[in-house]
Amino acid sequence: MKLTGIITGLVLLSMTGLAHAELITIGTAGYQGDEYNLIWDDDNNSNSVVWLDYTHDAELNYSGYVDWATNLDLEIDLFDGYTLTWIDDTWRLPTTVDDSVPNAADYVGYDGTLSRGWYNTTSEMGHLFYDELGNIGYYVYDDYPEVQTGYGLTNTGDFENLLEVWYWSETQAEGWIEDNPNSVPAYWHMNMNTGYQGYHVDFNDPSFNLTYGLAIRSGQVSTAPVPEPSTMLLFGAGLVGFFGFRKKFKR
Repeated sequence: MKLTGIITGLVLLSMTGLAHAELITIGTAGYQGDEYNLIWDDDNNSNSVVWLDYTHDAELNYSGYVDWATNLDLEIDLFDGYTLTWIDDTWRLPTTVDDSVPNAADYVGYDGTLSRGWYNTTSEMGHLFYDELGNIGYYVYDDYPEVQTGYGLTNTGDFENLLEVWYWSETQAEGWIEDNPNSVPAYWHMNMNTGYQGYHVDFNDPSFNLTYGLAIRSGQVSTAPVPEPSTMLLFGAGLVGFFGFRKKFKR
């Protein structure tokens, strides 16, 4: 019993204080006969979310993509060591902060201070593009807008199906309606090539939209931490020393 207690204590000690990466593939989801990665972002603007690594072709309008995401029925297979508790009832399109205003065309940000422009990391897609994947936006603001060297979706991490295209956000651009009260609604969307976020009118004919679908869902993931190699070596050396010491006193 004493030996078991000592070993258990050493194992627990070896697992404490270990942090995991911010983007982790925790399993796969079966969809339309294929398997797609489930990628966990543990802190997307203080929200734990899971991305489905699948891009829906630009063949729907905004409401069609909302229906697609909310009705996703996936066969989820988590990797060993992970448990997942959903917070959202369904999958959805990514969201963003909406600070649009009337005459919104006059308001474009280069430093993330506005919803329309570059480096907006309050957007779930913007946070993914810039903060998690470390990509560079087309423009940056200094004294004037300047094209950045190396901009674009140069790093996709564990994503295999994240494309350099426009993706719908589910958030409506309220300022567009204020500016155009008789127009159809507009919604935010983001370009995963330039890192630009803008608003787009939801045309009934998808061929005018040319915007794709990406699904996300809020959920809490729990893990069984894996000891770091150095910790395991220390742990193993401790066990060898312990058993050697115990064997010596048995003689």
